[in-house]
Formats: sequence, C-alpha cells, structure tokens
Amino acid sequence: MLLLTLPTTLQAITDIINRSIESRTFPKLWRRAMVRPIPKTNDPATMKDLRPISILPCLSKVLERVVYSQVIDYLEVNNILPDLQSGFRKGRGTATALADVVGNILEARDRGEGSIMVLLDFSRAFDAINTNLLLSKLAYYGFDGDAVDWFKSYLTDRSQYVQIHREDGSPVSSPPLHVTRGVPQGSILGPLLYILYSADVTRCLSNCKYHMYADDIQLYISCKGDDTPLAVQRVNEDLARVVAWSERNSLVLNPLKSKFLVLGTRKQVAAIQSARPKVMIGGEEIEQVEQACSLGLILDPELRFEAHIKNVLRNCFYRLKVLYGIRKYLSIPLRKQLADSLILSRLNYCDTVYGPCLLARTDRLIQRIQNACIRF
Repeated sequence: MLLLTLPTTLQAITDIINRSIESRTFPKLWRRAMVRPIPKTNDPATMKDLRPISILPCLSKVLERVVYSQVIDYLEVNNILPDLQSGFRKGRGTATALADVVGNILEARDRGEGSIMVLLDFSRAFDAINTNLLLSKLAYYGFDGDAVDWFKSYLTDRSQYVQIHREDGSPVSSPPLHVTRGVPQGSILGPLLYILYSADVTRCLSNCKYHMYADDIQLYISCKGDDTPLAVQRVNEDLARVVAWSERNSLVLNPLKSKFLVLGTRKQVAAIQSARPKVMIGGEEIEQVEQACSLGLILDPELRFEAHIKNVLRNCFYRLKVLYGIRKYLSIPLRKQLADSLILSRLNYCDTVYGPCLLARTDRLIQRIQNACIRF
C-alpha cells in the first residue's frame, strides 16, 4: 500500500524524516510495538522458549534505515566495532565467523594442539540493555550531543503490547506496558546498538581467542595435553572478567545454557579430557558436551560435521518427499526454484566451512540428495 502511494506521499515522508533528525525527536506514535512471541523450539513449554519479536510501524523502519546508514558508516570508518564481531555488518555473517574459528582450531590441530571452546549465552541480551549506559557509550564513542539526544528520544518512552491468536484465528492483545530497558527486537537499529553496547567486552579477553556474532560469543584456547590445567585456568580468568563486565553492563551470562567442548584429533581430545577440565561461570561449573550447535552449525570433536550433515539431510529428504507429492503440478522452472530455496539452500549454508572437512562417506550422502533434486 505504501509503495502505491509513494508518488504523492514521498515528499511528506522525506519531510518527517528530516524533521525528526533536525529536532532530535523520534515520533512518539512510532515508539509503540506490537510483540509477537516466536517459539525458539519445536515444542515451547515455558515463556523462556519464546522469543519476543517487535512488529513496528513500517515508516519507523524507513527512518531507522536512514539513521542506520549514517551510524554504520561512522562506526566502520573510525574502526569502533571489534574486528572479530561479524554480526549485522556488511560483507560478514555467520559463515565468516565460523570460518575464522574453525580455521584457527584446525591450524592448532595441525600443530599438535587440541582446543577448548566455550559457547557463551547471555539471557535476553537485547531486552536487558541499560538505556542510560548505552547513551553514555554513544557519547564515549564520539556521537555528538544532537545524535545522543535523538537516540535518547528513540530509546525512551517506548511501550509495547503482546498479541497472539486464539485457536479460531482471532487476535487477542494485552494492555500496553511501558518499556524502560532494552532495544526493540525486530527493529533496524536494535542489533547495531547492541553490538556497539557490547563492543568493550573484548577488553576482558586477554588469554583466549574469540569471535562474536551479535550476542553469541565463541571463546577458545588451544594447548598440548600437558598444558591443559594452565589453559583451563586462562579460560576461567577470561570468563571471570566477562562475568564482571556483564554485571557492570546489566547483562546476565547464563551458566546453564553456556557450554564447552573439546576439539581436535582423538588423541588430542583424550589428552585434554584426561585432565578433567572444569570451566566456570560465576562460580558454577558449565556443562561439557560432545556436540554443540554454534550459529546453526553442529560442531563435533574432530570437526567432521557428520552430525550436522545427517541432520540437514534428514530435513532435506523430508521436504523433498513432500514436494514429490505435488511434482506433476509444478513447471520445471518452479521445481528448480523450490529445490534451490527449500533444499539446496540448507546444504549450501556454511558449506565453505564444513566442506573441506568432510569424509568421503559424508560426501556420498550429500551427492544422494543432489541427485534426488536433479530427478525432481
């Protein structure tokens, strides 16, 4: 609808955007969000299994996009964001983050070193941001008074209401509530403000290598088996500093959802395991796992990615089976489009990371689904 009216409304929209920036005020009506809870799991049982996504007025996103383009240019030109933060930045993504981490761990393996990797989890990180502290950080990073005032207007006096649908499809909404913390999930500026807010966490990481993607931090250290106690001590020192940083910044590092795993050859993994490493967060020992999903890629100790490929192929074969049921009703161009978007896209995700590590038998499994797509 908005696109259809652009010939007559474009000038008015432009005037609103310019007026907002000049007056350092974000329109109040655009600060109300409708929140839709999106399940994080296939079978959500508690509120913790839901992710609140803010549905905002479309024009507010136009204004946010204008401001975003100016802010990201300033941050990149002045090298304010950490180089090893790949979240929501041009030319970077989950694949670049995982390629850096996996590449470093494979290099360590070739040197005869195993690696201890910690996957950190912050509880409701976007919702917990301290607005006043964020504004102070904007000023610290060189934003002038007018820019800080605009962001203050954007972040404060916000409200939201939750809307869900009954079984019959009719919507039901909660009364609006005032929001005093956090950045709206689903906004254009929210993710950028978070990575700026958390940029100084890197000062805590003096012992370990790391890579960040938004609020996901992959922390790792490589060592010989005999040096495991010292390596674990260094990991725990960095984690203690991250916990202290989290408390200062009103964030909560969750020891129950944070995990660690040991990576390397079987011999390297066994050598580290024999030392019984204990990784601690806030005085609590975090769980060691055999496999862990990091940014959508399932990591296993030897980085062969067999569990990841089996999981992807199971999903792909199921989708292809459904598509085969309607195959005769689809044109060849549409079949190709569906195969590319629903099946091959799953295989292509992070293939530059896992591809060089696969065993021959795993390659053959991938070839089977590719052949099935060709026949489709």
